[in-house]
Amino acid sequence: MKCALKPAFNFGFSNRLVKNSASVGVFDETRRSQLVAGTVTNKVVLQNAESVFHVNETIHCLKATRFHSTDETDVILIGSATALTCYDIYNNKTVFHRDTPEGIRCIIVGTIDEYKSPVVICGCGTTIWGVDQDGKDLFWTALGDEVNALALCDVDNDNRNELIIGSEGTEIKIFKYMSLFKEITEGDPVIALVGLGESRFAYGCANGTLGVFENGERIWRIKSKQQVVSILSFPNAESITTVWQTGKVDVRQIDNGEVIGREFVEGDVATAFLASLFDNNRQQVTVVFANGQVRGLEISTDDAPPEDAQRIIREFGLRKHNLLEELKNYEKPDQEDAERSQIPANTVLDCGLDLSLDKGLCLQLSVTNNIPIRSAVIFAEGVFPSESYVM
Repeated sequence: MKCALKPAFNFGFSNRLVKNSASVGVFDETRRSQLVAGTVTNKVVLQNAESVFHVNETIHCLKATRFHSTDETDVILIGSATALTCYDIYNNKTVFHRDTPEGIRCIIVGTIDEYKSPVVICGCGTTIWGVDQDGKDLFWTALGDEVNALALCDVDNDNRNELIIGSEGTEIKIFKYMSLFKEITEGDPVIALVGLGESRFAYGCANGTLGVFENGERIWRIKSKQQVVSILSFPNAESITTVWQTGKVDVRQIDNGEVIGREFVEGDVATAFLASLFDNNRQQVTVVFANGQVRGLEISTDDAPPEDAQRIIREFGLRKHNLLEELKNYEKPDQEDAERSQIPANTVLDCGLDLSLDKGLCLQLSVTNNIPIRSAVIFAEGVFPSESYVM
């Protein structure tokens, strides 16, 4: 079923913002959701308010959270180059401050393993660090690779979340009770992760790959020229919305990756998440840009808005142009050129692998009928720096 996205709101900050350093929470007596963000000048700014907090170190990430269901306001967790700070905006006080020499690159909060209360889990360079609501240590695990992204998901359906880690080492690591439970090689650094429930999680790689796993097995993946910034479970449990670095936003079916909706909000995206900033009855896709602009998207209830109709016309026009260009490749060539370029129908390509101690693994290619091999594209996941090698 197709769906359409439409603009919901648009506002901005007067500061440039740090990537992955914006969140939403309740911070005052109005009990209304507000956006909070970290700036490149190491300040924490609040929607419709002045700067509320200065950080003495470079801000790397920021997340708003609520440790108890009875709490009426949220606190913010600030990951910097040297510390983790938990700050209560409403009461204007620091809840806890913990130094860490490797700095904080990413933060998630949730229940995991045997811990019943929410745990603050941080990616600190090459280690995973977990603390409680008071900043007391719960666990610490070394990985060996730089941590890029974290997510929680009940991968094995035991009613307890496992920790999913995306690293610079091109693997997705799944930890259970802080021991390696499963490792999946993707061939490129994993930079985005999200748990989707029902043993499913989605991931994005630095090379533009986007995919979904279910019960520990990949069910689909696609490749784009752009990098994933955020993956959201929206607008329902059977769909995911992906926000890309250049502002492209697409909605896909979770079971096969088919695109069912698309929008474009041009700009350098810093982060994106779901929030109810202006409509308490439903969540909207909130896209935060590095220049401080914030735009919201929601599902359109109109069958065919004028701007969508124009976009569809442009897309079909572009598709027509591409097909006409492709048809030119099938036009009948001159007889002389055809005789010179034709490959006989009975031509056979042979491929073989030869392994030796002195030469290593060698690929041998040969073609019958004296046909020259001018180039070859080799696909081998995890062997080359990218997914393929051209020679």
